[in-house]
Amino acid sequence: MRKLDKKIQFSEAYKNWQEAYPDHAYDSSKNPFYKDVMTELLIVQDGLCAYTEFRLVDRAQLEIYKQGFVEGKLTLDPGTKAMAHLEHFDPKVKESQAWHWGNLFAVFGPINEDKGTKAIDPLMKPDRDGYDPAELLTYDSELHFFYPNRNRSLEEQEIIRRMILVLGINNPTIMLHRRKELVTALRKHRWLGEKVEVDQFPTAFAFLTQKHA
Repeated sequence: MRKLDKKIQFSEAYKNWQEAYPDHAYDSSKNPFYKDVMTELLIVQDGLCAYTEFRLVDRAQLEIYKQGFVEGKLTLDPGTKAMAHLEHFDPKVKESQAWHWGNLFAVFGPINEDKGTKAIDPLMKPDRDGYDPAELLTYDSELHFFYPNRNRSLEEQEIIRRMILVLGINNPTIMLHRRKELVTALRKHRWLGEKVEVDQFPTAFAFLTQKHA
């Protein structure tokens, strides 16, 4: 799970509205800025799930999304269907500030449903100041499984372990896709000496190639 820079680039109308009216109950897709927020998040996240880095939208579609903003307002339907869900990292924030930008991520639908309202810890929030996956995680190249970094305190390791579960980072389906993607990429990287850029799961690939992202 990589560090995310969540600077709003396109959805100025939403940004201005949210800053002017920070306290809001959640009204789901009925909110006039729902599609704007979802689309902006997908652009910020390069079309990947914020937690698992599973690809939700291809890069060509992201370019179409960018062109769909006119004067800070989305003018097209992002059409994400069931793949991407609007996820509230902290359920407590959702109760009073449901449209707070800092609490929102685009997440693979089944992962969002599994997370639900489980207890969270800000240590593993991917846009927090100082977040660095290399300091929090290690990656097993045989099992394609994330573990807590053993250089952390025992208390922090337990927090990281629990958050790996809550955020679905080692979800079995995700691990299946991650292994398939990375095994192919590593063969090209190690045996053919090719410069490789993966289409998804960049943090795991960075660990495997010792270039933490």
